[in-house]
Amino acid sequence: MDRSLPVVLDDLLSRDVSLPVCPIIFIRLTEALEHSDDRNLDLASTLSADTALTSQVLRVANSVMYGLVRQVRSIDEAVMRLGFIEVWTIAAALKAKELYCISRPEWTELSNNLWRHALQTATLVKCLGKRAYSENISELFTAGILHDIGKLVLHQVSPQYALLAENGALRGNALILREQDFFGTHHGRVGGELLKRWNLPDTLVALVAGHHDGVPEGGELSREQALLWLANDMAYAPSPAEQMPKLVLPQAALAATGLGEAQCWDLALEAQQQLALLQSLQG
Repeated sequence: MDRSLPVVLDDLLSRDVSLPVCPIIFIRLTEALEHSDDRNLDLASTLSADTALTSQVLRVANSVMYGLVRQVRSIDEAVMRLGFIEVWTIAAALKAKELYCISRPEWTELSNNLWRHALQTATLVKCLGKRAYSENISELFTAGILHDIGKLVLHQVSPQYALLAENGALRGNALILREQDFFGTHHGRVGGELLKRWNLPDTLVALVAGHHDGVPEGGELSREQALLWLANDMAYAPSPAEQMPKLVLPQAALAATGLGEAQCWDLALEAQQQLALLQSLQG
């Protein structure tokens, strides 16, 4: 492989590279929440402006998974009965899928693998975050969905990225080392830079940019960073029940969250139902 120059997004704009475009719902909702204390109202009004998304969200809300006795007929009602976090989870997953819809045949395997892993990570970090009493569940879910978005940028820079990343099969430090050697950076930092360009919150930027950084030297690991670390690792397990005795979770991340290893795998089993539902809606 021929090495590329260090990847800096500003430099890419002058080259033939199409950066992923942020789904407008993320921008609108972030702007609304920064200026209002009523996040339920902001979510409902933002989603209601998108007819297709409204239909999809209501379809999920009325699914067997939520077991509602009476059907919900509007986004306002869905938010009231299911809560902000559940409705945001559905909407964010559906809209983020647009980022991973790559029509070029040579991208199909990589983009499908990235999307599958993103959805697994997001549903896992949501379940882990709830048990760890995080106050930032919606942001954690969004970070899970977007944490590997930098890989799509790197693939734009070099068509050889799919080969380098073994179509998504190579992970962890082994992949980071290859990316550093080839691009002079890694997908986490590129993804964080992209989210910053999208004007998404700094806390979300930091989660995505640092999801492979581990414990900072001389510092402490934040609970949210630790939750994303755990979810990212666990999402690579083919089956939580099967992998529990085999895949050892990072102790530093467990300590920062206050969760036990067996507890994490129990939560992974709980996440499977919602994961299956969201996957079934991708078409």
